[in-house]
Amino acid sequence: MEELKTLPQEIILLLCQELATRCDFGTLFNCALVSRRVASIACEQMYSVHELSFASMSIRPSDRCELWKSIILSSVGKTAFPYCTYLRTLSLGNLEECLYHERRFFIDNLQQFVVPPPARPSLDIQGTVIKCADSIMGYIKKFADDTEKAVALAHLEGLYIPHDILPTWITWLGHLTSLRIQDGSVLGVEAAKAISKCCPNFTDLTCYYCMLEHP
Repeated sequence: MEELKTLPQEIILLLCQELATRCDFGTLFNCALVSRRVASIACEQMYSVHELSFASMSIRPSDRCELWKSIILSSVGKTAFPYCTYLRTLSLGNLEECLYHERRFFIDNLQQFVVPPPARPSLDIQGTVIKCADSIMGYIKKFADDTEKAVALAHLEGLYIPHDILPTWITWLGHLTSLRIQDGSVLGVEAAKAISKCCPNFTDLTCYYCMLEHP
């Protein structure tokens, strides 16, 4: 990996893009350890395909959770690079899975994101996921405004997204092209207006069921 330090920036980018295409998270991570110059490229490519880590055999389940931790911490400025701004897909279902299986997820600097439940168990997983997502997307929006760069995040997936929060998230993601949700009943008039007004490239909506209230 030492020779990476002397390679032109364009070659490093092509190499990291190929590794991302192959979902070779292990090698991308090793590239990120070479130098800060290489890390800036390797991390951007690694986080751009972050959601594919859950189907990749080159990364351990505990490492997937570490990726999520770094994404969340980057949304409050606690990381070397703004990892959450590299995301092209935000899969909240994957985060929820991490919370179910990783009991020590919220130790140290992540305690501020914990939403306590009204009763047992000790963590409101859905509420915590929403709080994390709100921080991530809020930071992405602010970063785009401050740097005048386009938002990379184009795909949003969630098992549970409150109907009063969804329209705000949509307005923050001007390059959103697809939305996948479990319950289609959260798609109210305000969400539809937000998509129409703020997401000109939106093309794909997936709902698995719709829990409509009956009079």
